[in-house]
Parts: sequence; C-alpha cells; structure tokens
Amino acid sequence: MIKELAQRYYRHDVGRSSAALTYYLIFAALPLLVFFSTLLGAMELDPESVLHLLNQLLPTEVEEIVRGYLIYVRENQSTRLLWFSLVFSIWFPRRATSCLLRSLQRAFGAAQGSKNILLEQLRILLFTVWMLATVAASTVLVTVGRRALVWLAKFVALPLWFAEVWDGLRFLLLALVLLASLAILYMLAQGRRRPLRDVAPGVVSSLVSWLILSAAFSYYVENFATYSQLYGSIATAVVTLLWLYMSAVVVIMGAELNAVILEWRQKKQMGGADDVRPQ
Repeated sequence: MIKELAQRYYRHDVGRSSAALTYYLIFAALPLLVFFSTLLGAMELDPESVLHLLNQLLPTEVEEIVRGYLIYVRENQSTRLLWFSLVFSIWFPRRATSCLLRSLQRAFGAAQGSKNILLEQLRILLFTVWMLATVAASTVLVTVGRRALVWLAKFVALPLWFAEVWDGLRFLLLALVLLASLAILYMLAQGRRRPLRDVAPGVVSSLVSWLILSAAFSYYVENFATYSQLYGSIATAVVTLLWLYMSAVVVIMGAELNAVILEWRQKKQMGGADDVRPQ
C-alpha cells in the first residue's frame, strides 16, 4: 500500500498539484475570512469559539492571522462588506475548486473536465457554493455555543439539558459534517456518482490524517522550529503556506488511497472470474 501510494504521488505529480491548490487557496482565504468575520458580527456570535478550536489545531502564526481578521472585521462590519465578500468568496475559490477536482479526477484515472465548457464551469461553481455552505455550517456549529443558546432561549423555550448536551456534541457534529463533505467531494468529483464504500477509506484517513498532521505541525512550530529567526517578518506567511500545502496533500492522497483500494478490488474480482473456467 505504501509503495503504491508513493508511486502515485510522483506519477500523478501530487506535490505540484498541492502547490497550485495552495496558491489558489491563499487568494481565496482573504474574502472568505472577511465574509465569515462579517457574518459572525451580523449574527452577534462570539468568534472566540472559532479561535479556541483553531488554537488546538493550527500553529500560533496561522491563528494570529485569522484572529486579526475576525476581530477587525467584526468591529467594522457593514452590509456592503458582507455582500462584497460573499461575491468574491465564490469567485476566487472557483480556481481552488477546479484545481482540486482535477487532482481528484487524475487520482481515479477519470477524464479531466468536460467537452462542454459551460457545463463544466457550472459544475465547478456548484461545487464551490456547496463547499462554502459546508464551511458556513461548520462555522455555525463551532460558534453556536452556550451563549448563543441562551440568547435563543429568549425567543424559543429550550430545556436546560439541551444547552449542556449541545455544548458537548457540537464538535462531534462538526466532525460528521466534515466527513460528509469529503465523502460527497470524492463521490462526485469524477462527474458521476461513485458508491460510498469506494470512497469511505479515503474519507476517514484524510480527516484523521489532517487532524493529526495539523496538531503535530502546530506542536513542532511552537516548540522546535525557528521560522521567526529564519524568515523574520514573513515567518507567519511561510508557516501558513506550509500548513495549507500539507492539508492539500492529505486531501489529494485520500483520493489516491481510494483509487488504490478500488484497483486491488477490481483485480481480485477479475482473478476470481479467470479461475472459474469450464472443465
């Protein structure tokens, strides 16, 4: 398995695809941060819940970038800024979505793109909107803590036990949302639906690997690395790029893992069919 994945990493140029995806994600990050910061302010939700979660997963440098945008935009919110950031949050991530879909299609050996350019662009746009909706749902799950439920209780009668249960289960629901998001992405990336059992190993391994990698990288940067001494004022940007790059590799390699397992399954079925011969 490891040998086959290593061969696919070089054969499908996963490193270059991950670098391109990182490049597009950088351009997509700014309007996304502005949009969700403004959304948090408009809904009067506390961004500290988001920052608390990020503190457990991301290096301090990356967390500080997000913290700055969340606090600044929340304090300087406006309706115009919300709609402006929403439009560009869809436009810029289109390139990142297109790059990711091509990488996943290459992993499964599927034809990349469609002969109908308009249809292909519409498909990419729908994937982009759906991924943004997933990020929005994840943000709400993280931020809607006990304070928001207390505010909601002013208008809707909620039992006290619901707040206790929700405070503990919302992060489990967040994990389920991310699992479902990756599953749908892998299932539909080829332009046709693939059964869930074909993509389940890659979905689980990608999410678990990303959580472990993010936590390990955060610990390494904060305790062993000397990026600030090596890169000075741009150390934050360097750490952010490295984290995005590794995240992109994990997502793409999840699809490669699914492809390897699928090929082995097909070869096993073909071998079994060859063994059944008339006597």
